Amino acid sequence: MSTITVSPATAFSAAETRMLLASDGSTTLLLQALLGRRLHLEVPYQSRFLALEFPHEIRAAIEADPHHELLVRHSELRTESGAVVSRNLVVANAEQRGAMYGLLGDRRTPLGHGLIALGLSQSRRLIASGLDHWEADGSAARCAFKSYVLSESGVPSIYIHERFNPEFVPADRAPAATALDAPRASAAVPEDGTRIDDYAILRRAGEQWDDRP
Repeated sequence: MSTITVSPATAFSAAETRMLLASDGSTTLLLQALLGRRLHLEVPYQSRFLALEFPHEIRAAIEADPHHELLVRHSELRTESGAVVSRNLVVANAEQRGAMYGLLGDRRTPLGHGLIALGLSQSRRLIASGLDHWEADGSAARCAFKSYVLSESGVPSIYIHERFNPEFVPADRAPAATALDAPRASAAVPEDGTRIDDYAILRRAGEQWDDRP
């Protein structure tokens, strides 16, 4: 399994990367402002699983009991020309079927746009940031990542792990950045630093769509 490096936003050289990783606002809006163009959503994979099949770190972050059902989505934000700007893992507690959960039924509208359109009362709790692998198999360049939890009316319900294409979001690190690295991963990141996507349960991207509402 490949690993991630957990670091604060200040460990990165580029100001735009630090801003993106430290912000608790809409990632979609920030990326669109950074690139000066509108982004659209692609959802290569979406299905459901029992929470007991997932790492404890994710279950705990969204307060899911082992018997709860989770909605799992792999999504991408792309430019109009098709360039992938971010790759995202979204895990939602299906037991909390609020308005925010309902937005995941839309496979065309970025979650950030949907939240703004509905005017939902929600908050984002940043969990971790640092270096990940741009390709899922860990063979490509390193990229910046951030993970956070979305809460609706104070209830944690959606865990999101976002990886950013280093061609658009520089992943260069500041001098002596290793001194800022966490000695181990933090909440919702396994203690050995294993990438969440490397768990077998999240590698079922070739399965058929689950079209249940």
